[in-house]
Amino acid sequence: MSTEDRHDALLLSLAQSCGSIENILNAFFGFLARKTDFYVIQTEEVKHMGFPPGVAEKMLLRAFRQFEPKRVEKVEAKPKPKSTPKPEEPKKTEEAKKSNPPKPEKSQDTPAPASSPAPVPSPSSTPTSTPTSTPTPPNPSSASGDVEKDLGKLAISTYNGSVCSRYRWSQTLKEVTVQVYLPPGTTTKDLVVKIGKTSLYVAVKGQSPILDGELDGVCVPSESMWTVEEQKALLITLDKPQETFWKTVMKGDPEIDTTKVDSTKDISDYDKETQAEIRRLMFDQEQKRKGLPTSEDLKNQELLKRAWNAEGSPFAGQEFDPSVVNFSASPTMPNFEHK
Repeated sequence: MSTEDRHDALLLSLAQSCGSIENILNAFFGFLARKTDFYVIQTEEVKHMGFPPGVAEKMLLRAFRQFEPKRVEKVEAKPKPKSTPKPEEPKKTEEAKKSNPPKPEKSQDTPAPASSPAPVPSPSSTPTSTPTSTPTPPNPSSASGDVEKDLGKLAISTYNGSVCSRYRWSQTLKEVTVQVYLPPGTTTKDLVVKIGKTSLYVAVKGQSPILDGELDGVCVPSESMWTVEEQKALLITLDKPQETFWKTVMKGDPEIDTTKVDSTKDISDYDKETQAEIRRLMFDQEQKRKGLPTSEDLKNQELLKRAWNAEGSPFAGQEFDPSVVNFSASPTMPNFEHK
């Protein structure tokens, strides 16, 4: 039994016990969280366990993109081969014979027109059937609108990017996503894709390259990945080593104005310390809008509450009232106001 067969047997029993894809995923990732260091984030103090921030997610995405997504289209039942027209034809001829008895008698003496040799198709009509068997690469000079129409819902967004004759692309501060147009029916085995730090090569085996040149920026090849979508397009994700915006993907192609891109970042794109600071600022802003104490005020009130009944405190024995303290009097020393 091969390794795949053993794995299939184990996972099949898991699938039968779980009952749904979602339950299978929950069970699998629960196992990773309990029994492995998959969810552990590496730090400077602990480098022998877990992964750097974001690496685990990229591993999942890379594993997911190893296999091509499939769309199951509804297949209509094809009618059985027409058996009725065949018997109908002789019936028609029999009726014709009955209506015109003398004509068939003459056909015995002279050859019927149907016995004349079939017309030979002209040379101009024969080649039209051959090119359909082999896909041809997309024409770089073709209009991008036609290609977009072919991709349909598969076409990616051009957020902070653009549409070119051979591809469409988008970007964030951390990565560039490129969707390259492919001849219909292309699979991963038909492609040659080479991602370098500053170069990109894409070609269908035995054909001229679709992309071959220098990138507008620098990428991290080990963190970049690609996959084929529905045998129509090649989706490439290029990881940026630095947070910056590219003017284009391939040098020499039309450029965008990077001063007009959306430079906002999602809060999840920042490290944990920055995320905490952003949330604190957002909380303080909302508290000020409502006329409520900010996080700093709440922190000072908590410290004051601890010292309220401490030995030697002028407020010992009194009910805690933070309004008697004016924290704005001094950044380091609060001003106590006795009521």
